[in-house]
Amino acid sequence: SLDFEKYFNVNENSIYYGIAKLQNPIKEIVTYIDVAKPTICIESSEKIYGRDMSIKTLEPSVKEVFAEKSYNFVDNPQEADLIIKINANTTTGTKYQGILFAYLDANISIIDASTGEEIGKTHLDQIKGGGANQDKAAKKAYLIGSKKVMEYIDQNF
Repeated sequence: SLDFEKYFNVNENSIYYGIAKLQNPIKEIVTYIDVAKPTICIESSEKIYGRDMSIKTLEPSVKEVFAEKSYNFVDNPQEADLIIKINANTTTGTKYQGILFAYLDANISIIDASTGEEIGKTHLDQIKGGGANQDKAAKKAYLIGSKKVMEYIDQNF
């Protein structure tokens, strides 16, 4: 609110104070601010032993965390505020008592689209997954890795 006494340099008990207050009523001001949700474009390369995955695992996990934080997603990097690049692949591991193991390595970079500056990066190194065959072991490694990626994003963004 407006302090008439200070603004008009008059004493509150003065007749001039009353006149100033009557002649200068305070009007309500309403301002509307449109807030645009930040947008993200995800470029993901997720492979199992060098072959493209038919159903990705890390990308949906990244989207889930950012969607909870009210981000929107776009397919065109030129329309995005942030670009997330995922590059992941598995390697074969050993076999122990009928269980096959696979290891996931992944790089995830978060880039400010307006400046091209990398503002976040994490690396998953040798995330171990086990299964009845090599593909199931690799998929398990991806599932474990996706939880780690979600934790990183949740803590850093």
